[in-house]
Amino acid sequence: MLPVTLLITLVFTLVIIIFIFSLFIKREKKKLSGESGEEKVSKLLNKIKEKEEVVINNFLASRNKEKTYSIQIDHIFISHKGIFVIETKDYHGKIYGKRFLNNWKQVIGNKENIIYNPVKQNATHSKYIFEKLNKKYYCHNIVIFTSGEVNYDLGCEGNIFSLESFYLWYTKLEVKRYLTTKEINYIQDRINYLQNTYTITIDKHIQNIKNNHFQ
Repeated sequence: MLPVTLLITLVFTLVIIIFIFSLFIKREKKKLSGESGEEKVSKLLNKIKEKEEVVINNFLASRNKEKTYSIQIDHIFISHKGIFVIETKDYHGKIYGKRFLNNWKQVIGNKENIIYNPVKQNATHSKYIFEKLNKKYYCHNIVIFTSGEVNYDLGCEGNIFSLESFYLWYTKLEVKRYLTTKEINYIQDRINYLQNTYTITIDKHIQNIKNNHFQ
C-alpha cells in the first residue's frame, strides 16, 4: 500500500497533467476553428480563382486624416465575375435576425448574445470600395460563416453563405459583363494604393471600433 503522502502527490500530479492537457486540447481546437476562419476563406478563394484573378486578405486603411475612423475588410476577391467584398464570421450556435435589423441574436445552449448584423456591417465595406473605385464597379456584399454548426433563416439569400454554399453559388454565377484582366489589374492597383497610402495600425483600428461602437 502506498504511503498517504505519496498517494496525495500522485493524485495532485495527475490533476496537473489533466489540466495542462485540457488547455492544450482547447488551444488546438481554437486553432482549427475561430483563429483559422479567415484562412479557410482565403484557401477557398485561392482554390476557385483563375490565374489572373486576385485575392486581397486583411485590407486595412484609415478613412480620414485624423485616423479616428478606419476600415478592415477580411477579403476582397477581384475576379472576372466581379468584386466580392467578404466578411468572415466564425459564429457557432443558432443565429436569429433579419436583413433590416441592426442587431441579431446568437444562441448557444442557454446563453444568448446580441451581435451586430454582419450584412449591414459589410455593406459599409462594400460601399467604401465601390466609392473608391469611382462607383464604376459593383461590389458584392458577401458574409461567409466558417462554422458548420450555424443554423440560420435570415432572409439574406445572396449575402450569407457557408464555405460550401458560396463555392456552389460562385461557380454557377453568371454575370452580364465580365471584368477584363486589365480592369482586374487596375482595381488591384487602386486597392493596394489605398492600403499603402492611408496606413493605420491594427491597435489603432481596434481603438477606433471601441470609440465608434461598430464599423
